[in-house]
Amino acid sequence: MVERSLVREVHGGLLKDKQFIQGFIADNYMDIQAARLMTINAAEKVADNDPQARTAISAIKVFVPAAYHRVVDRAIQVWGGARVSNDLPLGRVYLAARVLGWLTGPMRSTGS
Repeated sequence: MVERSLVREVHGGLLKDKQFIQGFIADNYMDIQAARLMTINAAEKVADNDPQARTAISAIKVFVPAAYHRVVDRAIQVWGGARVSNDLPLGRVYLAARVLGWLTGPMRSTGS
């Protein structure tokens, strides 16, 4: 997504210079970092036999699939028309993101 924003020109400028795209990149960074930190935190709780480990794992089961879906959705929007070609794995990744939420059990609606 970042690489695409560095080379794709739209409306007289690069995508990277568009505030909306900068917001997408920032939102993706925050979703990815939050998922990583939640996973590390849960792993530490499991390693320490902390009784709150189950709660941390449950939170991951809700947050990570939703974050994954949001990250992939934003990437697809940045890639534009190229996203539907067989040259990119985004279609398969999007499907995997949707299915992941189903496989991990009940979760809240993401509004989609």
